[in-house]
Amino acid sequence: MNAIAKILLLFWGITALSHPLYAQEEEGMYENRTFYGGLLLGTNWSQVDGDNFAGYARKGLNVGGIVYLKIGENVALSLEVLLSQKGARSKLPYEAKPGIYITKYGVDFNYAQIPIMINYYDRRKSHFGGGFSYSRLASVNEYVSTNPPATYNIQEYPVYY
Repeated sequence: MNAIAKILLLFWGITALSHPLYAQEEEGMYENRTFYGGLLLGTNWSQVDGDNFAGYARKGLNVGGIVYLKIGENVALSLEVLLSQKGARSKLPYEAKPGIYITKYGVDFNYAQIPIMINYYDRRKSHFGGGFSYSRLASVNEYVSTNPPATYNIQEYPVYY
C-alpha cells in the first residue's frame, strides 16, 4: 500500500472512531441541510484484459470523500475525490518463451478520480445516480519473476493468448 493510501486510511479510521460534537442542536436542524458530506471506503477487484492472467485477482482500496448539494426534495448533486487502486496479478505459472516461466506477475495502478453526479432518492430511500468522472493515473508499478531467473523485457515479449 502506498503512502497516500495509508494516510487516507488513517484519516478515515480517526474520523470513523470520532464522536460528532455540536455547539448547538435544534430539533430537525439536520434534516434541512443544503450540504451533506462523508467519507468513502470500498474495495476494487480488477483485472487487465489481454495480460493472459484472467481473473479478478487484484484487490485494491477505493477511498476518499464525498459532498452532496441538495437541489430539490429528492435530488442532489455530488462531488467525490477518490484514490482508486486497480491492476492485475498472476495466479499460475505461464510459459512466456521456451524454457522461461513467469512465476509471479503483477501490475498496480493508482488513480485519482473526481466523479460528479446527479442523484435521485425515491420514497423507499433508494438511490439512483448518473454523471461523469475525471480520472488521472497517479502511479504504476509492474513487476515480474521468472523461473529460471532471467531478464525479461515486457515490451519485447508481451504476454498474449
